[in-house]
Amino acid sequence: MEVPGPDSDWRSPQFRQKVVAQIEEAMRKAGTAHTKSSNDMENHVYVKAKSREEYLSLVARLIIHFRDIHKKTHGGPDPINALTNLTGVGGGPGVMGMGPRPAGAPVGGMGSMGPMQMVAGNPQAIGGPGQMPMQQMVQQQSIQFQHFQQQQNSMQQQFQVQQQQLRVQMQQQQQQQQQQQQQQQQQQQQQQHHQNQQLQHQNQQLQHQNQQQAQNQQQQNQMHQTRIQQQQQILQLQQQAQAQAQAQAQAQAQAQAQAQAQAQAQAQAQAQAQAQAQAQAQAQAQAQAQAQAQAQAQAHVQSIQHMVQQQQQQVQPQPGQHILQKTLQARASLQQAAAQAQHNATAGAPGQVSAARSSMCNKL
Repeated sequence: MEVPGPDSDWRSPQFRQKVVAQIEEAMRKAGTAHTKSSNDMENHVYVKAKSREEYLSLVARLIIHFRDIHKKTHGGPDPINALTNLTGVGGGPGVMGMGPRPAGAPVGGMGSMGPMQMVAGNPQAIGGPGQMPMQQMVQQQSIQFQHFQQQQNSMQQQFQVQQQQLRVQMQQQQQQQQQQQQQQQQQQQQQQHHQNQQLQHQNQQLQHQNQQQAQNQQQQNQMHQTRIQQQQQILQLQQQAQAQAQAQAQAQAQAQAQAQAQAQAQAQAQAQAQAQAQAQAQAQAQAQAQAQAQAQAQAHVQSIQHMVQQQQQQVQPQPGQHILQKTLQARASLQQAAAQAQHNATAGAPGQVSAARSSMCNKL
């Protein structure tokens, strides 16, 4: 059998499993009991085969053997022994031929056909070789050989037809395998294409998410910087407000100090003014008292002078001793008058009283 495909595909477990299934089906159709299983038979063929063509040829002969068994009323020998007899394959690769066999030997390991019991044109049974003349034996052998040759040709034709059918089946199976492989490849390609599309879509989504995350991060960074700037501005404003508050407090303190100083100055000025007013009032009172005292003293002095003048006019001139005595008396009276004036002008300044005294003394 010639089946398209690589030279090493017949060694694959999948290919061998399909061959086992075909052998199993042929054994089932034969309907006879066997000492070996389909796996054992396939393994025996696999061990004997040296190439793909030899493997397929042995498998084809084994399947044809089971089909022949199905057509016969009795079973043949063990198919493993039949395979042993079928290992002599003639022709080139892929050609299944029948090797040379001796007359009366089984064809393709199908079992012994037994001696021919009938002769063409003579339906009677033939006795043993010692009972037949030589001419009859030669004719019988010739007839048997012709009949055997016809059977061999018929079996050869049947074998070729079966081999062709197996080739067609194997080709169909190979085509089915190729179609299945193509379908699987197409499905795998479609799945791969779909997966690639999904991966591309996922990559696009990831890129979009990464871009959004980057934009969000930039926005957050900008917002953070803006917050920092705002906080710095608020801190500067607070510092400015504190500085202004401190300046205002200092200004208020200075204003309060100035107000207190002004109030103190005003109080001091008022006190000084009051003191000056009191001093002026006292001075005025003292001046008035002094003026009154001076006026009284002058009046008293004038009265004393007037009295002295009157006394002088009344008294005649006396000697010097008598004039001195009068003068002393006048002075004493003047001193008393001055003391009285000083007593009366107690509010007056001592300097003014002493000045009045000195003026009175000078007048005397």
